[in-house]
Amino acid sequence: MEEVLKEVRETTNMGIKIQEENVEMLRYADAIALVAKNEGDLEEELQTVLKESYNIKINHTKTKIMVCRKQRRSYTRIRLEDQVIDEVDEFCYLRSTITTDGKCKRDITSRVQQAKKAFHKMKHLLTSNSIVLHRRLQMTKTYVWSIALYGCETWTIGTRKRRRLEALENGLIE
Repeated sequence: MEEVLKEVRETTNMGIKIQEENVEMLRYADAIALVAKNEGDLEEELQTVLKESYNIKINHTKTKIMVCRKQRRSYTRIRLEDQVIDEVDEFCYLRSTITTDGKCKRDITSRVQQAKKAFHKMKHLLTSNSIVLHRRLQMTKTYVWSIALYGCETWTIGTRKRRRLEALENGLIE
């Protein structure tokens, strides 16, 4: 697989610039999300990956396309072995939802709900006066905040979202 990806990097105009870094793909286990500036570049990347010499099989039912743009656009028509690939408005990667508009409201809301649920499951310990405050705060950080902030690296945080997370923190402390 590394050989294929090396050729794709060398022979195509792959990836996008994010803060002066070229992001070419997202990879985890056997899943790869190719990143391209436009439809033509993505199609070129797919054709390079599908060369017969590599003998790579791509699951047509799991393969999707997501276009991220500031303005609404027409849908793409990229084909994979004579089948049009479905286009989606959101993409779940490592349990974080990435959307075409780059917003993460639903992801943050979901994380806040999961954190509240985790807190309530352990409330008897996390609010017990028989455990010193320092230890309760450590437990809250470990068992609740790790859930609330999972995947936060992909979030774009605005004032409203920051306030939502602060409200969670205040609600847990009270």
